[in-house]
Amino acid sequence: TALCPWVSADLAHPEGVCLGRNLVTGAPVFFDPHAGPPVLANPHVGVFATSGAGKTFFVNLLCARSALFGRPTVFVDPEGGYSRMVQALGGTVVRLAPGRPVGVNPLDLEEDERERRVPLESKVVDVRWLVSAMVEREGERLSLEEQSLLEQAVREEYASRGITADPASLWDRTVSVSGEAAAFGPRKKAMPTLSDLAARLERVSPRLATLMKPMLRGGSLGIFDGPSEVALDKALVAFDVSDLDERFLRPLAMQVLLGWIWEKFVKRDPEVRKQVVIDEAWMFLKHRDSADFMEEMARRARKRHCALVVVSQSFREFAESAQGRGVLANTDTVALMQQSAAELDAVAEFFRLPQGQRDFLRQAQVGQALLRAGKQAVVLQVEASPREYAIITGEEAEGEARQ
Repeated sequence: TALCPWVSADLAHPEGVCLGRNLVTGAPVFFDPHAGPPVLANPHVGVFATSGAGKTFFVNLLCARSALFGRPTVFVDPEGGYSRMVQALGGTVVRLAPGRPVGVNPLDLEEDERERRVPLESKVVDVRWLVSAMVEREGERLSLEEQSLLEQAVREEYASRGITADPASLWDRTVSVSGEAAAFGPRKKAMPTLSDLAARLERVSPRLATLMKPMLRGGSLGIFDGPSEVALDKALVAFDVSDLDERFLRPLAMQVLLGWIWEKFVKRDPEVRKQVVIDEAWMFLKHRDSADFMEEMARRARKRHCALVVVSQSFREFAESAQGRGVLANTDTVALMQQSAAELDAVAEFFRLPQGQRDFLRQAQVGQALLRAGKQAVVLQVEASPREYAIITGEEAEGEARQ
């Protein structure tokens, strides 16, 4: 450490996963995003590096080993970089394709178990945004009157099912009969779908109902029309959106998925430590509503023991965006790997890196990272066993360990 006084000797969280070794001391590095105060102010992690630097491998390793500790992870994966590992370890991979319903219903509602209420009004806003964004993709724009009619139709759809802000309104008491025995128990009410919403709008605004047709089952944008069927019961679940058009449908799908994951994964079991990985998170910053949602998630997920892991090769998008800076302000751990020349100055300036840390990033090799966790910083060589390396990359490892 005398040669690199800007790093602490070791980073070894008691319940951490091993990510590799400290390049200065040779000691293994154990990292736990949920270490909590005073070690870490929040569990969120930012991973920033140029393409090919090893950031996807780093996140794969973190999440695969976290699963062994009973910490589930859901990935929003725009490039398909996590599917191999998730599938190899028995997780669920959901691949989205144009025109094929995926079993994710954006109108799903769940109780917020911490706040003991159903966030009905925020869901109304989410649905208005979704319909407006899809309509604008077709070259149209909703008038203020149509936006008002849309919001009212959403409220009426939930009201028709007796769903209110009261969590009890999400359930029916049902009777199931088997032979001569009858069993009473709660059953979750069926949620409205985009088709249900379009049918209601047909009666008050035929034009708006017509504009929604591409969003319905069988339409070019109909991937989210239908009841939710995806189960989040595995330790690792990846939503692969790499087959979607990256100019519009991919970022839109990522936003819908993140909202659904918030409802079905983050808010459920708030005491369970969990992680949500958003790869190429800079895409969310290109649209105001999605950027606002990601920033809000960074602020609120901590209270539900959820670590938000944002991964990006475009750090400038974060540094130059108010919402991006908001995400970074709520992220107590960053892994900085090999940077492009265009990004290095922005990274060094934003994080106020000492000269030694700048020099390290300038010379960093693939698989090496400056890991700043709270008040600690170490230079890390990411390492995996040959078996882990093969699972993550599909390639055979050479030697005892590989990045």
